[in-house]
Amino acid sequence: MAALLGGVDMIKLGYVSRAGPKDNSNHVILGTQASKPRDLAAQMSLNPDHCWGIVRALVDMLMKQPEGKYLLVKDPNKELLRLYAVPEDAFETNYVEEPLAEDADEVPAESAVPAADEAGDE
Repeated sequence: MAALLGGVDMIKLGYVSRAGPKDNSNHVILGTQASKPRDLAAQMSLNPDHCWGIVRALVDMLMKQPEGKYLLVKDPNKELLRLYAVPEDAFETNYVEEPLAEDADEVPAESAVPAADEAGDE
């Protein structure tokens, strides 16, 4: 689908297999196949118009929500999207950046600690 949306002229598919049944780090290329994205989509009975259904469902769900700021999160272990309402000031930075010293070993004068022989002997 991404190839269709991106206007790609050709897709090259590669087929691989493990070199040995117990070795998951070494593989062998079995073959390659080049095809046009539209031809491949037709072969799989993929209608590009139907692929916008997920986007449409998300937009419809979001339009039903009251005005505000939201966070959409995909659950890493399930086929599940979660929608969280967050405060309006969420994800905004309210800190002042201080310039970094040119040299990592350089210490500003006001934070420097005098050495033992410079402190004076008492």
